[in-house]
Amino acid sequence: MRKLRSSIIYSRSISSSAFFISYSSRFFIEQRKKEFGIYTFMGVENNKIAFLFTQEGLLIGIVALVGGILGGGL
Repeated sequence: MRKLRSSIIYSRSISSSAFFISYSSRFFIEQRKKEFGIYTFMGVENNKIAFLFTQEGLLIGIVALVGGILGGGL
């Protein structure tokens, strides 16, 4: 019974995390559509734009991870 309860909690955590990440990614892209257009207008290739935003997302993720670990340890 205890194992079932933990697996239900685990699956709810994973699904709500996936939903939040998906929603926030779509919101982030929607807010920056003008910026994408400006980069494209300036002649920047699509793969370079994607690489730039991937790096930015990775940096934000690392900072959030470190902040969460430090904040959770206090």
